[in-house]
Amino acid sequence: MKMTKTVVLVLQDTNTLSLAAAVDPLRAANRQAGRAVFDWQFATPSSQDVMLTSGLRVAAAPLHRVPVCDVLIVVAGFDLDA
Repeated sequence: MKMTKTVVLVLQDTNTLSLAAAVDPLRAANRQAGRAVFDWQFATPSSQDVMLTSGLRVAAAPLHRVPVCDVLIVVAGFDLDA
């Protein structure tokens, strides 16, 4: 069984709990399987860091530079139109 390459796109003003809720099931699946079922990386919309509502900063990893993935998870912020 192959590993699922997953990208988590984090938008500005995302709630920290929403980010954790997106990532923790991947971590739990890996633990339950006893191997890496999911390999994930974070991405941002641009080359600027993203600030979560808690003040935590997600380092810039521009989406356009991310290699091909099997799954894209978008963790949205509060001001989606922006």
